[in-house]
Amino acid sequence: MTTGTTPRFSLTTWSSGDDPFGRAQLQQDNLNVEELGAIFRVGSSSAKPSASLDAYQRTFWYSTDTGVLEYNNGSAWVAVDGKANSSDPTTLAPGTPSTPEGTSARIARADHSHSVPVASATTITNSNSAGTATTFARSDHNHAIGTGSVTNDNLAGSISRTKISTDVVATGSSLSFSTASGFSVNVDGSTIEISSNSIRVKDSSIGRAKLASDVVKTNAGLAFSNADGISVVANPTAAGGGQANIVIGASGISVNGGISFTSSGVPLTTVNDGNLNVDTTNNLLYFRSGGTWRNALWAAGTANSAPPAKGVWISAGTTPTASQGAVGDIWITY
Repeated sequence: MTTGTTPRFSLTTWSSGDDPFGRAQLQQDNLNVEELGAIFRVGSSSAKPSASLDAYQRTFWYSTDTGVLEYNNGSAWVAVDGKANSSDPTTLAPGTPSTPEGTSARIARADHSHSVPVASATTITNSNSAGTATTFARSDHNHAIGTGSVTNDNLAGSISRTKISTDVVATGSSLSFSTASGFSVNVDGSTIEISSNSIRVKDSSIGRAKLASDVVKTNAGLAFSNADGISVVANPTAAGGGQANIVIGASGISVNGGISFTSSGVPLTTVNDGNLNVDTTNNLLYFRSGGTWRNALWAAGTANSAPPAKGVWISAGTTPTASQGAVGDIWITY
């Protein structure tokens, strides 16, 4: 019979009991097992020996606490199953990675997770920017609008009245606001009206009760009040002088209380022609004509002197002479 070898470790085999067996064969079989065989050990990851020890060369170690199978390559323990462990964390980052397929030789577990870097607070400004942060914003994040960031130019023409709440605009009883029609002005329809989308004073709607006393310009002899209208002071310079109303109608102009000029003796005031004056001292009537005050009645008294102008001669029981008076005079004796 002859000897043979195993296919894996090349160990000596014999076909019968009388095949020769020698020391050299046994020595080579031991060397083949040492060279080609591997050791399988089980224990916690903390009990795993140093990879540099000769006794643990070509050794498989299964850690019961982590479930990781490792192989000692003579200098380090290398995971055989390729699963990633806690020493292989990967943080998500925005942008395009330089090596999208990665470089790790490990396999990710089905229930693995990635940490996401969280962004810090950012205030909104009025300028555009792509940003430089490498962190992600949370889905429930908020932004604060910076003071002065939103200007009138940013809002011009961008907010319609349908976006404004009715309680945003403060209105009163005369002003209202709705998202459907905007602002509306409430008028009474009697003094103020809306015509062709304009607010105006209604015709014949403002009476003297609505006019202030300084609306009508007056002087010392004219007064105005919203209760009585325009009135004339009968004697504005005299103490206790009252008021007289002027009425203008179809029949002319009438003054309640009358119009009069008085003087003590011949009147000296300069007025327009057509005015009358009463001399309360001599009981004489004067009229203004030709820029001069003239007697309307001439009282001669006992002197019986002729009147200076055409008029009426009044004599106290004296008969006039031929030289007294003039053609057209009237002589009254009493």
